[in-house]
Amino acid sequence: MVKAKEEVYKAVRAGALYDVKTLICVDCADQASCYDHRDYLKVFDVDPVCTRCNKLRGEGLNKLLCF
Repeated sequence: MVKAKEEVYKAVRAGALYDVKTLICVDCADQASCYDHRDYLKVFDVDPVCTRCNKLRGEGLNKLLCF
């Protein structure tokens, strides 16, 4: 199975998703630093979040199936 993270990077390079550094964190409104998967099987269902909020959210579902 293809890694969800790699697919998101490809989508950013192709212009299908915004560069996360141009977005704000959906949880706290700080500068976003990464896209967060709540379910790794839903590859493009991601939220821009800062590092702190990403850690607070914890791991998404089905991570082992996609890595």
